[in-house]
Amino acid sequence: MAILLWSLLNIAVLVGLLYIFGRVVLVVKRHFGLGFALFFCLGLLAVGGNKVNSATPLTPTKNLLGTLVTGTPLGNASSLQTIPLGVGAPKIHVLAEYWIKPDTLKPRGLYITTAGLLFGHQWQPIYGAMAQRSTQLQYTATVRHDWMLLGNSVFSSVHEYAGLLPTN
Repeated sequence: MAILLWSLLNIAVLVGLLYIFGRVVLVVKRHFGLGFALFFCLGLLAVGGNKVNSATPLTPTKNLLGTLVTGTPLGNASSLQTIPLGVGAPKIHVLAEYWIKPDTLKPRGLYITTAGLLFGHQWQPIYGAMAQRSTQLQYTATVRHDWMLLGNSVFSSVHEYAGLLPTN
């Protein structure tokens, strides 16, 4: 619930700033004219739009089992688990890739992704481990959660998720 409230706070702050921006433009227009108001708007947009986006670029999801040599064959099976973070909140998806033979089970990849309303939040996988436990895979994943206000990190916390993934 706190995640959803933080997203709503981000939206409210953004709407408030846009409202203030609109009121300032009306005051400038009233006192200096339409031409100066347009010039003022373009100047503010140029200054505000010059901010370098600090968000991570879109890249393929990182394999948290980074010990695999490049060119290692892909697994022949996979398992997915979804971890809900609360009512109306995003979900974390844990995807395990493994190689299965009649007598062995060998982990090949562990991937963490998020889905849902992410406005004001950023999740970044840090570490992951996977091991065979009977006919299942036991995973542990560490994820950093950044609480952001208008794109700037306000608070960071680290969460660890662990569980069992079925292999059949």
